[in-house]
Amino acid sequence: MAGTDFSQTTFDHRCMLVLVKPIGNITVKKFQHVYTYLRHHYQRVNVPSVNRVIRLKFIQNVHNESRVWGTLHMHKFVLGLLCVGELKSEDQMSDLSQKFTDNVTQHSETLFDSRLIIMTDLSLPDQTKAIIVNWENYQDQLSIAIPEFGASLFCILDAKRIDKLNEKVDKMTMLRISLETDSGNQDDRPTDNRNVFDVKQSGNKKKCAGRNKKRLGDLCLLANLSYDALSHYSAAVDGLRSANDLLWLAGALEGICAATIICKSGDYVLTPESAAVLPESKGRRSPSFNAVMKDDNTGSTVPSLNSNLLSTNDVIERYTEAIRIYNKINVAPLIELEANIKLANALASFDRRIEVSETLMRILYTKYPFSEEEKIQRYCFVSHIYEKVGCIRKAAFMSRIASMQCLSRNISNHPWIAVYSFMKKTLKGYNLSLNMKSCWKHTSGWPALQLHVLKELIMSSRHLNDPAISSRLLIFILQFMDSSLSDADKQTYGALLEVQSKNIIGSPYQFNFNNNYGSQPISMKKFPHIINFTCLSSPIHLQAIKRLSNTSTTDDQNCFIFSALQKRSNSGKVDKIPTAIQNEIVKVAVKLFNPMPFEIKINKMMLITKGVTFDSYPSSIIVPPKSEPLSLFLTGIPRSSGKLHILGYSSQVFGLNSLCTSTFDDKDLHLEVDVIPALPLLHISSTLVPGFTGTASNEIETLTINLSTYAGERNSFYMIFENLSYVDVNFLDLQVINKSNDSTVSFDWCNQDLQQRLPCPQRKHIKLPIALNIPYSDFPSGVDTFPKKVTSVLKCIYSRGNTQNDYCRQTETVFNITIMPSIRILNFDILSDDSCNECLILFDIENLTTYTIEFSWTVTKTGTSAHILIPKGAARRVAISIEKIEIVTITNEKVLSKEMLYLKKLSDAVQLKWRIRSCGKDGIVQLNSNHLTLAMIDRLTLAPVKIDVHINDRPISNGLQPLHDSFTVASLIPLKAVITNISGGPLHNVCISIECYQDYENGFYDTQLSDKCTIIGTEHFMIEELQVDEIAEQECHIVFFCPGKYCLDVSCIQFATHSYRNNKSLYNLSEIDKKSQQVNLHKLQISADPQKDSQIAMKLNPKDQNLKYVDSKMSSVKDIIDKKFISPMSSDKQLRQSTTPKLWNLKSNIVMTVVNA
Repeated sequence: MAGTDFSQTTFDHRCMLVLVKPIGNITVKKFQHVYTYLRHHYQRVNVPSVNRVIRLKFIQNVHNESRVWGTLHMHKFVLGLLCVGELKSEDQMSDLSQKFTDNVTQHSETLFDSRLIIMTDLSLPDQTKAIIVNWENYQDQLSIAIPEFGASLFCILDAKRIDKLNEKVDKMTMLRISLETDSGNQDDRPTDNRNVFDVKQSGNKKKCAGRNKKRLGDLCLLANLSYDALSHYSAAVDGLRSANDLLWLAGALEGICAATIICKSGDYVLTPESAAVLPESKGRRSPSFNAVMKDDNTGSTVPSLNSNLLSTNDVIERYTEAIRIYNKINVAPLIELEANIKLANALASFDRRIEVSETLMRILYTKYPFSEEEKIQRYCFVSHIYEKVGCIRKAAFMSRIASMQCLSRNISNHPWIAVYSFMKKTLKGYNLSLNMKSCWKHTSGWPALQLHVLKELIMSSRHLNDPAISSRLLIFILQFMDSSLSDADKQTYGALLEVQSKNIIGSPYQFNFNNNYGSQPISMKKFPHIINFTCLSSPIHLQAIKRLSNTSTTDDQNCFIFSALQKRSNSGKVDKIPTAIQNEIVKVAVKLFNPMPFEIKINKMMLITKGVTFDSYPSSIIVPPKSEPLSLFLTGIPRSSGKLHILGYSSQVFGLNSLCTSTFDDKDLHLEVDVIPALPLLHISSTLVPGFTGTASNEIETLTINLSTYAGERNSFYMIFENLSYVDVNFLDLQVINKSNDSTVSFDWCNQDLQQRLPCPQRKHIKLPIALNIPYSDFPSGVDTFPKKVTSVLKCIYSRGNTQNDYCRQTETVFNITIMPSIRILNFDILSDDSCNECLILFDIENLTTYTIEFSWTVTKTGTSAHILIPKGAARRVAISIEKIEIVTITNEKVLSKEMLYLKKLSDAVQLKWRIRSCGKDGIVQLNSNHLTLAMIDRLTLAPVKIDVHINDRPISNGLQPLHDSFTVASLIPLKAVITNISGGPLHNVCISIECYQDYENGFYDTQLSDKCTIIGTEHFMIEELQVDEIAEQECHIVFFCPGKYCLDVSCIQFATHSYRNNKSLYNLSEIDKKSQQVNLHKLQISADPQKDSQIAMKLNPKDQNLKYVDSKMSSVKDIIDKKFISPMSSDKQLRQSTTPKLWNLKSNIVMTVVNA
């Protein structure tokens, strides 16, 4: 054991020294456990009986030279003894007691009290000097025994203090140190230090009084009476200085400095019960009894004793004076060294760097004969003080000297662990740190010197028989010192690292260092260098999509309403958390490169995660030297749902495991992923034509089907949905997306049939029939009939649940359709007769294919059908007779136009189909709005009224067929016309007219029959309003004067409102030629100018008329009507665009035969 304690401070002057020694067969580990517990928990002991606190300093060994100087400094005496032994059987009790007695005898001169601590599980009788404790609860038992032991020490100490305080001058003894000689100007008496003082010798009298005052100050300081000790030290200094007692004067100066520092720290006690252990009559009180009482932790000083306190400069001056005195005395090098140590600690607390440096130089150049271990401790102490005052570079240098001292030739077994620890402490002084987070930020320093220090550190680490430590240092050099290394040095260190990693036991090795080495694992963040670390999204057909519920839009969500109270969304500023699916692969893209001049082999590179259970799959890659950035994918499968935190990656480089949670630039690699419950996975196929599965630009895997078909063709096929997962499909929805703007391709399937096939169990499939309808595309004449290409997408959305806000998947089937022309409709027209309820559809069919085509049609109402064969490139004329269509009232023109509405009615009335027998293809033909005009609509629709004619009270059917009954000349024939409104709406300005004429069947009609017949009664009857289903009747009589065949017309005409009111003279039919009454007035247009509301424009289009007869006077009638109705300013375009109601004329033609009576 070294004689110098480099850990002591001025505060040790108030600590009672307690020696703790192992006895018996107790193991070192158990003893150190007990010793460490005592040092950490019982440096302060409360004395409950006197409300006092004392300090204990526990040590394991005492040097003989230190015991010698206990007379000068009482805190160096061993005042307490604790022997710790282990008892396994009762037979060992006597042996432990004997060894305890031997230790007490060895230190009996200075010992106050002692205890034997027996660690055992046996039940023993109570021992006077023994503390029996069990291993399980020894701390609880020591918590009672140690304070009691400390109180015992205090009682003895305070008794000695009071005895010394009450000691008379003539009874004082001369205190002597065994090393005192005449050469030191000390008393030359025998070595007995307790001799009785001879009062007659005046020189010894002052020395004796001064030394006893010094001893009294030591006792007060040990009793934690700092101010009492300060006064006694001050008196001792004055007495010893006058007696020229140098050694004890230096001790008193050191004591007064220690007492001052303790008083200024506030850790002292002033109590009136200082002498409570003895009766008051046995001695006088200490002067401190009149002082103000302070608690142990009080920081203020006592005003009555402030005069004895020294300032900081005085403390330094007194300490320096004491050290000079020690230096003059040849026998006091140890005390001088310890005084320098305590002064250095005090100066470091005062932050006096210059004085600290001078004191440390005296410690370094002292002539005290140090052992090799003491030399190492001296350099460590100097390094510690330099670091304490902030001289980091000097501290690093002294720590490096300490490591070199460990390699001295005088030491047989070099402590390489200590060498490595000292060298590691020097890193901070050279601006180096093995902590990766702080190292990359601090790149300044001295590269050459830093490399030299790191090489020495590597050299020392290689002797620790742990290649992991040297491998770590090599990795550190390659990662953080690469800018100061040449390519050759990098290759050398790389080769050395590869060799060291192979020597690691159990390689691949993960850094688990011994705590004694003070090293922590390091991550190889430059092997390789990570540029990008991103979680990739799955392909769209594998992604999970949120099914949002259909919620109504509130007013505050309306984009046209602004309010300052609306909550603004910050969703655009928040990074979207990627979503993964349970039991499916999560892929992380890593972009890396190798900055080193040698090849790097990376094995078992895997993701590091926390949160949900995750199976990570390893990947390997060989990165060439100084490579360009390479890409690598790290994958794994989450086995449960929840939050998945990807912390980084682990890898094996040079056979070493590395855990990286950030890049070399300290960028965090943490990724957060939401893992949702498992979803089903469908594979889609079709029976239409062989398709192929590919990946489009948006990374969605689709089934692409290329199909060539004819316009109007219907293709039936099956879509097969195969469940490849282990999750049932409970929800399946199909949607059609037409990507071409002019595409009207439609898909037909039974959604009810689809829902009945659900759920689709795992590893099963659903077969759904679907029809692909290719719209009929009419190619106008003169236009090239090249094939047309369209694209349609059938999107499939499916999931495991059938509730809203669930996650689902989607996949697509792309149909690339080439539509070839089939047939073309030309010259479409509709013919009609006002007297019948049927019309005739006429059009030409042209075959645009390269095959002979069969064209067929079916009238829906009657079920009649017919077909014709059309060779390739040929055309045929088709005439189809159908019943007229009832008038349809248009309630919303934005929904469907008039042409489209009647076109739909016409398509429902007759079905047009084509078929190519040679290739087994068929389809339908659809009429479009270009085929149907407003004039055709008039001929296609039924009249809004129904006319029933009764002759002789018998109903007569319409037609030109003669009646079976004949009429006689001059007989009165009753005639009644019944008009019924069947239009679905009220009719205004309806006129019923009855006329008679003769048809000579040679193209001439005779209407001048005033001499042949006459009509008795109302010939023209005007009805201003006829409600729905309302009946109007007109009755009259006819008398024929001559026999013959006569034709009778019963007509119903509706006129425009304005034309009737403003031009009533026009409707005086007697003024117009009877031939003109049969003109079919098809359209009546009103001028757009509201001021000309009374001017009605009527246009007669001969092409649109269906006249029963025409003669030369028709033009004159037209001229009369045009002059009264057509405005000179009205153009033909204005007439076509007007919305005035139409004029219509419905006739009931009857042929009557008249004979003589």
